[in-house]
Parts: sequence; C-alpha cells; structure tokens
Amino acid sequence: MLNFHRCFISTDTQQDDTYLNNLDLRSSDREKLLKSRQLIRQVLREAYRRETASFMNGEKPISPNFFTQGSWSYKTLNRPTHNPPQQTDMDDGCYLPMTFVRGTNPKRAAGWFFEIADRELRALVAEMNWAGYDDSKPTCCRVIVDARNHVDVPLYAIRDDQFVLMKSAGRERAGRVLFAAADAEDEYVFDWQMVTDEDVLLARRNGIWTPSNPRSVSEWAESAVDQHGAQLRRVWRASKGWRDQTFPSGGPSSIALMVMVEADFDEVDRRDDLAMKAAARSIRQRITGKIFAPWDKREDLNRLTEAERAGVAQAARALEAELERCADGAPAEAAACLSRLGVHFGRHFSADVSRVAEASPREVVHSYSAAPAVIPSFRGDNRSA
Repeated sequence: MLNFHRCFISTDTQQDDTYLNNLDLRSSDREKLLKSRQLIRQVLREAYRRETASFMNGEKPISPNFFTQGSWSYKTLNRPTHNPPQQTDMDDGCYLPMTFVRGTNPKRAAGWFFEIADRELRALVAEMNWAGYDDSKPTCCRVIVDARNHVDVPLYAIRDDQFVLMKSAGRERAGRVLFAAADAEDEYVFDWQMVTDEDVLLARRNGIWTPSNPRSVSEWAESAVDQHGAQLRRVWRASKGWRDQTFPSGGPSSIALMVMVEADFDEVDRRDDLAMKAAARSIRQRITGKIFAPWDKREDLNRLTEAERAGVAQAARALEAELERCADGAPAEAAACLSRLGVHFGRHFSADVSRVAEASPREVVHSYSAAPAVIPSFRGDNRSA
C-alpha cells in the first residue's frame, strides 16, 4: 500500500513541490493584491470623507473602516488552476455608520453608497491602468486588477457605537505597531463577538439592506480548526483545489465545500491523502441535499441545481475511488497513481515519485474505515444455569 501524504504537505525531510505549496499565491500576486487594497481604501476614505463633509455641512466628516474577510482572512486562499476564467479573489469590506441608513431613505442610502464607490473605483482603475471594473455584482464592487486577480468590496452599515469601536481599535493598533502609514489604520483586531447580525447591514444594488455579519464565517472557521487541528484547513484547501480543477466555472461554493468537509471530519495522523479521501466521501454524500450554515441554520449554502449537484456527487465519487485505488497500490504503480491523481487535482499536484512512500502496517490498519461490529441476536433467556 502507498502513502501520498508528502504529495500534499511539506514534511521535515521534504519541502517545495507539494500540492499546498503549489496552490500558494505567487509573492508577486500577493503583493499586487495588498497594494491594490491599499489604494482602494485610500480612494474610498477620501471620497466618503469628502461626501459626508458635504452631507453634514462640513461637520465631522466620516471615513469608512475596512475589514478583510473571506478566504484571505481564514487562510484558505488558493492560486487559480484554470486562468481564465478563475481568478484570485480578495474580499475587503467597507463600513460606514448606520446613521446614513436610518437617517434617510434606505434605498437612497444604498444607492448613494454604491454611486460613490462605483465612481471612485472606476476612476482608480483607469488611473492605474488595471484590467477593468465590474458593477454587475449585486452586493459588491469588483476591481479587476489584472487577468489573475480581483478585489471585491462589499459595502456595509454598522451600528454607530460599534463603528466608533472599530475606529478606535484601528488607532490603538496604529499606535502600537510600526506599519507603513497607509496600512497602520487598516489592520487591527476588533472584538466581533460584541456584534450581532442585526448590528451589521449589507447593502445591495437593488436598495435592500440585509443583516450580515461577515465575521460569523471567520469565527466558525477558526473554531473548527481549533477543534479538529491544522489538517482540516489543509484538506479545505485541497478540496478547493480539486473543485477548481474539476469545475473551471461553477461547482460548489468554497464555503459550502468547507461546511461539508468539516461536518464529518476526523483527523488522520500524517495522512492527508486519507483525510482527503474522507472529504470526498463527505462531499459525495452531502452535496445532493441542503447544506445549512453552522452559524445560521436558516441559510442553505447549496445554490446548485439538481443536475449540478448530481455532477458534483459523481466527480466526488470518482475522486474517492481514485484515492482508495492509489492507496491500495504497489510501489511500482506510484508514477501511474500520481498521473491519475493529477487528473483530479490539476497541474499544481506533485508528480514527484520520491514523495510517495510505502504505508506502514499501522497506516494500513487506519486506511480502512471502521465497520460497525455485527452482534448476533440473542437466542435464549437470561436465566443463569
């Protein structure tokens, strides 16, 4: 039997050519996204300060707070497999106090929020000669930096007292840590446990405001990793890599994948390949039904049609079978196994045969799922002889 753990993750003896390492963003793309985020925040700060100063007759102009969320915040961001159409996505929430929602017509307030952001970001895209701007997204502004990267800016209103706490937390952070001037105000730790869903409203382009606390997902992800260990985050990333390879466009959302995998997760010590096989089984079994968000049982994360769900289940079944077949293989089959696994995981998967090991007797035992014991029915009475 074979062990493919080192094809997924670096070990003490082997680094570099692993699936997760190859899924990491290039440093140039990471720096480009961070620089783009900085410029986007700067432009929006200045614009909303200018507009709110006019709105309030020059008194107490307000600049928004920003909070990076999504895959970037819970460390599951991957490099795209098929580019185009896939791109690396950074989500950076823009927050203004709720006064601007409740102090005027809510639909007008949402329109004002988007009107300013669209105008300023479209001008920034032209100034920086970036790839484009997309204002078709119902809940965000999308800045397309280049062919590989984009930044989504969802717009939020947060309760006024919480907005003040966010601002003070940012200033405290800036005073304690030596950051570049533009970053000092941006990155801070805010106690989101004080904030309920009703304290934060997400603006939609149709003028509707919906309760939405983006920190809920991050807190769930952090709690899940604390409970199950770092292997869970690695399997999340590997599952997303498989999704990107198998479905160049479409497929289950990243957060739906994460919830399905976590629901049945059990750590398999030093065997990420077997943990991935179990994840494929979870996806196969759960994708055909509702996928309720652990942080809000009212929300079904499964937005796929019945036909799409069946396609994902079939692909997950094929991955599960391939991982089992390869784990049962002989050393002479290692190269062929890597080639077949590459079909499922894509070009970022390692083809280095030296990373494949023979499974130890202990690993062989743990490679099989535990079957429930069969207890024969009782044939007699319970009287002593």
